[in-house]
Parts: sequence; structure tokens; C-alpha cells
Amino acid sequence: MILASLGATSGQNEATGFFHQSLSWSPDASRLVFSAMRDRKTDLYAVNIDGSGLTRLTENVGNSVWPDFSPSGRQIAFQSDRVGGQADIWVMNADGGNPIQLTRDSGRNSYPSWSPDGKRIVFTSTRDGGQLLFVMKADGSNPARITSATVDGTKYYNPVWSPKGNRIVFYSDKGDHTDQILVTSPDGSNQKVLTGGIGHNIYPSWLPDGKRIIFSTDRDGVRRMVYLIEADGSDLNRFLGKATSSDAARNPIGDGQGTATQAVDSLNTFFLRWSPDGKRIAYIVGGYPKTQIYVMNADGSGSRLLIK
Repeated sequence: MILASLGATSGQNEATGFFHQSLSWSPDASRLVFSAMRDRKTDLYAVNIDGSGLTRLTENVGNSVWPDFSPSGRQIAFQSDRVGGQADIWVMNADGGNPIQLTRDSGRNSYPSWSPDGKRIVFTSTRDGGQLLFVMKADGSNPARITSATVDGTKYYNPVWSPKGNRIVFYSDKGDHTDQILVTSPDGSNQKVLTGGIGHNIYPSWLPDGKRIIFSTDRDGVRRMVYLIEADGSDLNRFLGKATSSDAARNPIGDGQGTATQAVDSLNTFFLRWSPDGKRIAYIVGGYPKTQIYVMNADGSGSRLLIK
């Protein structure tokens, strides 16, 4: 197994101070694209799952974050402020070439996610006041708002299209540290809160079968534990267990059936993303200003550090 390191020099095995905030699997589950920030500058990188082939996709063109592979694997949607410091949605080829700006509004446009047929992109925008969800065609045309502004100023984050294309999961933020996981139909109908108003729940994502959702939460009073929930809000179960005392915190991983452990230096585990083939999970551990990217098997075994 090759361990990828960013910015390493001769005799140096890791780069310190990189903050990895987001990641996405390629459709064939062979590569990850991810963001890496250092000294307030964020770029996108891609790497093979064995740690080889580390490639910088963006460089010296503003900040780029929240990447999402297209269903074909030929393009990546992402947020960038490369034009005038304004956050907009862009797409580029999977090798970083041919960047195309999709949004050109005065608002902040963030968190793009492709529909499974590759025809549409859901994203957040402040163009109509507040931070709301919009859906547009993959070429940037016909943007339509699918959530409404609320009296309490609720903002919406991290929309992710379901594998079947019939629902979108996201989370809400009222500024009171009680963020909640919601689902909606792509047209904005059938909106439902899944997490019952309990805890601070963030960064939801779908399992490949489209029936369950994985997310991070502090609902147990422990920083960013990981839970699974059915898409209808039922059968809430802890996926990442509590740590025990050791030289490095060791966290039982799995749904109660596995015995695998993962050595990490905190319980701050977030942005878990299941591979499209259902075999692996990629996730981020740590907190600002330094995080690391891990990959494990879907049954909780074989956890390994991929990006330092």
C-alpha cells in the first residue's frame, strides 16, 4: 500500500497543516478527488485508492472545494472563487482540464452534486436570500429553487442526490448547533426531517442501495460520532462506536457485527462517503487546521490512512 503525502520534500514523509474538507469517489471506485487547504489556499487533488497517482487538479486559480465526480467519471463539479473572489459552481475534466463556469449570479453558489443520470446538478445558493437549494441542468441552464426561505433564517448545506435519483439528502443550520438531516424530492416536495431535532447532525450521504444514509453527529454528547439511518427516518443506529483509552484512540467501526478498529488521534470523524460499488468507505478524521483521509472496507475491516 502506498501512502500519499502532499507537499513532501526529500526526506520528508508527510505534509503538515493540510485541511481536507471534502472528497468524492470516481464511478468505478478506483480514485478519489478531494480538497486540501494550507495557508488559506484550497486546491483539488486526485489519487488512486492504493495511494498512487497523486495529481493536483487545480493550481493558483483561487480556491476550489466540494468536488463531485460526474456519473460518467469524465467530469468533476466543484465550487471555486477563481473569478473575482465569487463562489460559483464549475465543472472540469477529470484530469483538471477545460474548466467551465456554470453559475454567474451575485449569490454564493456551493456544494454541487450530480444527479445519477448526469443531466442535473443540485447545489446551494444565496442568490434569493438565505442559503437555499437549487437544481439546474448540467450545463448550468434553467436553475430552479427547491427550498424556501424561513423566518428563522435556516441555511441548507451539503445536498447529495440519491443513487436512484428520486431524493436529495441535505442538512439544515439555524445557527444554534442543532443541525438536522432532511430529505426532499428533486422538485422540493415531500421534504422531511429525519433526525428528530436531536443533536448536531452534518455531512449526510447515501449508501449505494439508496435506502440508508450515513452522517456525523454529536447526539451522544461525543464529538462527531457516525450514525446510519433509513431514508424514511427509521432504524437509527450508531455506526462508529466510542473510543477506549490507549496510546492512540481506537474506535470500533461497523454496525455491531464487525470487530475492526481504526487508530485515529481524535473522535472528529466526518464526510464519510461509500464507494459506488459498495465495497469501501472513505472518510476524514481530525479538525482544522489538519485532517487526514482514511479508507476502510464496508464491513469495517482494513481501515488505513490514505492521505496525510
